[in-house]
This record gives sequence, C-alpha cells and structure tokens, in this order.
Amino acid sequence: MHPSQRVSSGRAGRRRTVSLLTAVVLSTGALAGAALPVQAAGPAQCPVDFASPVDYAVGTGPQSLATADINEDGRTDVVTSDHNGNSVSVLLGRGDGTFQPAVSTTVAQYPWDIVVHDLDSDGHLDLAVTDGYNSRVHILPGNGDGTFQAPASISLSGTPVDDIAAADFNGDGRADLAVAAHTTGLWVMSGNGDGTFQPAVNQAGPSAKAIVTGDFDADGHVDLAFTLDGMAANSSQYIGVRRGAGDGTFHPVVTYHNGSGQYQLLSTADVDGDDITDLVATSLYGTVSVLNGNGDGTFQPGADLVPGAMLEDVLAEDVNGDGAADLLVTTQPPGMFDPGHLLVLPGNGDGTFQSAVTYEPGNVPQKIVTGDFDGDGHKDVAVANISANAVSVLLNACDPAPTTPTPTPTTPTPTQKPVPPAKPKPPVKPAPKPAPKPAPKPKANPKLQAKQKAAQTKAKKVIKANPGRG
Repeated sequence: MHPSQRVSSGRAGRRRTVSLLTAVVLSTGALAGAALPVQAAGPAQCPVDFASPVDYAVGTGPQSLATADINEDGRTDVVTSDHNGNSVSVLLGRGDGTFQPAVSTTVAQYPWDIVVHDLDSDGHLDLAVTDGYNSRVHILPGNGDGTFQAPASISLSGTPVDDIAAADFNGDGRADLAVAAHTTGLWVMSGNGDGTFQPAVNQAGPSAKAIVTGDFDADGHVDLAFTLDGMAANSSQYIGVRRGAGDGTFHPVVTYHNGSGQYQLLSTADVDGDDITDLVATSLYGTVSVLNGNGDGTFQPGADLVPGAMLEDVLAEDVNGDGAADLLVTTQPPGMFDPGHLLVLPGNGDGTFQSAVTYEPGNVPQKIVTGDFDGDGHKDVAVANISANAVSVLLNACDPAPTTPTPTPTTPTPTQKPVPPAKPKPPVKPAPKPAPKPAPKPKANPKLQAKQKAAQTKAKKVIKANPGRG
C-alpha cells in the first residue's frame, strides 16, 4: 500500500531555481549567440516511496529477521526466527524482488533474536539464535547452500535471553558473541573459531535488552551499547556504553539518558552528517531518542521524536539515496482493528527528521531489515509480522525527481574577425632532366688499325682457298 502521507520531492523548487537563473542571465546582457555551458546535474534523489507490501509465509510467529546471502549465489536472502514455531525460516532471494518458498529448520522452544555470521571460520554463514524461554543460545552451522546443520546449544545465566550481536571483541580474528539477558545483564562469549565458545563473561548488569556494536571512539576496537530495560531499580532510564579495549575487556560502563527513557531497542548511524556514529533508541512511551556521538566514545542528547503509538523496532538507514540516514520504526497496534504500522522519517542530514511517511506492512510488525532484493541499487525493506506468520517485503519504488541542467553564465569572449586563408600558390613544375651526352668516340690507334687490316686480308685469302666440302 502506498503511503498515506507523502514527503514533498522538491520538484517545484528546482524548476523555480532554473527559471530565476535564466532571468538573471538574460538581464546581464549576455551577447546573443554566446554559449552557456551546462552544469552537470547532481546525483538523483528519491522521495520516500515503497511499493505495496508482498507477504511471504514463514514459520509461526516470526519475531526477528536478518538479511544475508545464505546460499552464496550473490542474491540477498532473508532468515527469520519463528517465536511460536520453534524454528528458523529461510527465504532465498531470486534477485528480482521475489523469494522462493520458505524452508524451516527446528531450533528450540521460543527462539527470539537472530544474527548471521561465519562463526566456525569455514567461509559459510552460520546462525546464532537466542532462546526466549530458556537461557540458551543456539548455533546452527551453515552449509553454504541455504541449509543448516542441527543446532548446538550454549547455556547462560538469566532468563529470558533477548538480543544478540556478533563481532571480534578481542582482536583474534574469530567471531565472538554478545548477548543481552533480561534479568542478568550483558554477556560476552569469546569464539574459538570452530563454532564453539568459551564461557560467557558478564559485562554489565543487572539487566539488558538490546545490543549494538560499533567503534564509537575511533580507536579501531569494537565497542558495545545496550539498553537497560527497567527490570532492575534505577536502570530503566539509561543507555549503557562500554568501550572495547581490543583484548576482550571493556572500559567501565557509562550511562546516558535522553527523552522519556524506558528504552527498548537500538540502532546506530551517522544521523547528523559529522562522520561520527550516533545512537538511536526507542522507548515504551512512543518516542525515538537520538544520542549524538562526540567521536571519543561519549555522547550528548540529540533529537527526541514522538512518532506516536507504542514502538517495536527502529532502524537508521538511508533509504531514499540522499546520503542522510532516515529512521524506520514499527509500531504496535494501538487498537483492536489497527494492524500496526511502519513509519519512515526522512532524515535532513543534520540530526533532525521530517514528518513520518506511514505504511501498513501487515499484522503486528516487529523487527525491520533492509537489503537490495531486486538488484536496482536501492534499499528495500522487510518486516517480520508475528501475527500474520509472514515477512512483508516492501520494494523501494524510487522514482528520482527529474532534474533540469542548470546553465552557468560566463563572460562572453570578444569575437575576433576571421583571417581569410592565404591563396594557394601554383604548383612548381619539376625541371626537365638534361639529355644524356653521347659517349665519346675512342681515339684512333694507327698500330692497331694496321694489324686489323692485315688480319682481314689474310682471312680473305684463306676463305678463297677452302670453298667447302664437296
């Protein structure tokens, strides 16, 4: 379904600019016939616009999802954790915006969050899935063809286990895992490089819900940010940050607050255009709060937005191709007959955002991911719908506003009178070759002449004496 509220594409403004510039050029008295060089148009930008959602059936109750090339064919696939189906489902992409029927693999009871990473260093993508009922993480080694082996389980302390992230926290080139437990906080497990992990180490407590990773202080080490979800006293109003030391240890927790608190989920992006990672968080009270990064691992309060309704997920991505991060937010159904929404807030590139564009992706939308599903170079959106047992795919309907080349006035160069070409000279005839001189006659030799005359006289006498054979 197309959005119920659209953002202006700014086409009228561009046309007006061209008209005013033309008037200025004409008023300067530019000489008739003077060439006006055309200034090349900038990159095409799109207003936020997505096609009507298309649903793809997966397992029962999809809660979370991720995108990756699971079968190594160069096309983006989607994998879901099916909370009520005790499974994960894989939608293999065809590369044209459509997907093959889902293939499901049984995991365990109530899978919750999911991350895709090469956990055993074999070059194939694997899955790590948190258990929303027991305190476990399930590892499913990938075969590289879109299928997975039977899961191996890792037990943790605290229930339930919510969010999960994969990164190399200790700099050994192997994937490690960070896990948020609802009652015991943040845990990190160092990977052995073969799909197994060392015992989990608690990095923050007493409760955590969402995790994101990034290099917040530009020191080349992976840092952690996480939400404190209110299960413990005095912890509901904060976002915690632990800067990584690069060896698997972390600096002390620093907490931040902006807006109404009761933070739920997190995303990272540069939302204010300063090339520094910022944090974006949703709350139970329908707000989206921004913490602007300072580049040294610390943050300061930024925008506090109120898209409305109860929010489920937030993702900061540039979906309209203008170079500024936009916000994508899913909302819980505010009423019995309202299925919930996907809100897209176009970013202005300075930390502020425009009014939300609203879509209806299906029943009770949950987690959001983006990917180029149809190979057109634009980011498409997929949303997990826990009540519809489906993934809703919204293809980016980018239709760049037409741009008119802007003529740039220049000072005309004085015209010089053309110089007529010189008349061609007549061709020069080649000089006649001199006639060859006759060879000089040899000088007479009296002695030689006398000998020749005597020889001729003798020959005549011989001829007369021998007339021939009879």
